[in-house]
Amino acid sequence: MPYQASLHYDLPIWDESSAERQLLEIRQGSLENPYPNYLELLRHLMALASDAPLVELERFVNCGELKIENPGSPWSRYSLLLLQWTAGPEKAGWYDFSPEAFSKLLAQERVQPCFDGEAYRNLDYYLTALAELRLLRELPAARDVIQRLWVYEELLDFYWDTFPLRTVLAEAYQLLGWQWFCLDAETHPMNYRGGLLAALSLLATQPDEAPRVREDLISLHDQFVLTAANRLNEPLLTELRISLQEAIEKLE
Repeated sequence: MPYQASLHYDLPIWDESSAERQLLEIRQGSLENPYPNYLELLRHLMALASDAPLVELERFVNCGELKIENPGSPWSRYSLLLLQWTAGPEKAGWYDFSPEAFSKLLAQERVQPCFDGEAYRNLDYYLTALAELRLLRELPAARDVIQRLWVYEELLDFYWDTFPLRTVLAEAYQLLGWQWFCLDAETHPMNYRGGLLAALSLLATQPDEAPRVREDLISLHDQFVLTAANRLNEPLLTELRISLQEAIEKLE
């Protein structure tokens, strides 16, 4: 999806001084794309994923209220998510950079998983996910921000479906366990699907981990059935239960 130069939104201004909240006006706000071009975005993400100072990781994870009105800063993960996923006209000059400099970046080992045998794919998404993974390892106190983004912004499904991002889910799963991917599943049982995707990502990338995956899937299934016992006739929950059972049976 094209990266826009800026995203515009309406910002309502409310009168909070009286008992009845009243709308005073609607102002126009904008989120600016701070990256000069695609190559500089990739360089920035590669630094975050490898050796950038922790203060830059802290800026990356400072996502404000996870709203476009307050995304933390233009450099935050949430701002980047909005820029990555919002359709619109591409920023002028986004692909104006030195081919030699781009080739030099592509020669680095870190991006080789993005090569599918014919071309490099999803470099920006992959390096973003690697930056998140480093954050999960090195800033444990900030893990909840990435957790909410992955669970509630549909990133778990996107990482599962998008080459080569399953490897990132697999590494996060090894680091944090299946429970971490099931945020608020006690009240929203469909969120157990996140644990399933993470476990299957490890199985897809490291088949020798099958015994651990099977054991975790059994625990996940039992917890899911216990939580959703009175709702298992709902279509989506039924589908999830069947998916869990089939995944376990394949590992027997």
